[in-house]
Amino acid sequence: MTDVEPLAPHLARAQTIAAEHLAAVKRPIVVNGAGYVEWPCCEAPAHARAWAVAEARVAAQMWATMVERRVIDATWLDAPTRRFPCPVCFRRSRGAGSNVPAAARGHGHRSSMPCPVCQGGGALATPATCGGVVAMAAAAAAGLVEAVEAEVRALALALAPWGARMPATMIWRLRPRPRGHAPTPLRRAAVAAAVAMRPPSGPPRPIATHDDRRAAWRRAVAADAKVTRRPTIDGWPDDMTFAALPDPFVPLDAIARLGAAIEDLRDEEAVIGRPPAELVGERFADLLVIEDRGRRRRAARPRP
Repeated sequence: MTDVEPLAPHLARAQTIAAEHLAAVKRPIVVNGAGYVEWPCCEAPAHARAWAVAEARVAAQMWATMVERRVIDATWLDAPTRRFPCPVCFRRSRGAGSNVPAAARGHGHRSSMPCPVCQGGGALATPATCGGVVAMAAAAAAGLVEAVEAEVRALALALAPWGARMPATMIWRLRPRPRGHAPTPLRRAAVAAAVAMRPPSGPPRPIATHDDRRAAWRRAVAADAKVTRRPTIDGWPDDMTFAALPDPFVPLDAIARLGAAIEDLRDEEAVIGRPPAELVGERFADLLVIEDRGRRRRAARPRP
């Protein structure tokens, strides 16, 4: 596992540099409240989408400043396996807890105009918000990013008997209150454990939460239970004992201790949730004015 340093000093330095960068940005930044309405997959109000486009540009410049000031190493950004979701195109897919770039699902835009942020790719090389830049720069400097990604790979390896693939791309999603979801391979493992430990008369115990799934797995391991054969399901380790299989909850719990959450793991892609950092001094909203039908008004922070 990658060595992790205390986060606080790195966070304080990143916050200071971010404040200096925002103080030097030319203002006001004017966005059109009626703009970007041709992207039907975007659920946010039009002015919030225009806000996202404007902030993504400032955030990219702030990220470059973090590199120049050596908060992070310049080579950290060169990794093609690490990406950030586009604030315009990255949306929840229909599967519960599944989050993938729109481009990977077929973008679905009826407009011929490319997305002004990602040009239709669905993911970016830098965080799309100023708070995301500060959070990721500090986490990278402290070694947290590499540590979390190592645990995600360990999770994929532990879930390989249940159909998981090793992720080729790590997508970091910076948003308030990220919620962890159970990827399909983890749900398969929990279902198998619950079925193996089904009471003689009655249905299996519920496995609605990570705590339920963890408890079901640990009961099956303690009882030296075997995986019940499911010939119609791919990714099912038939006739093996749970004790002989890797415990997926060890890396899953390690990810949570490092302040992150796994939001999806499929198609050789992992989505990792992490909260953005607070800014000191000015916020991006302090620089923004929304122009709506010829009238200007100060920006109100959009709901997360």
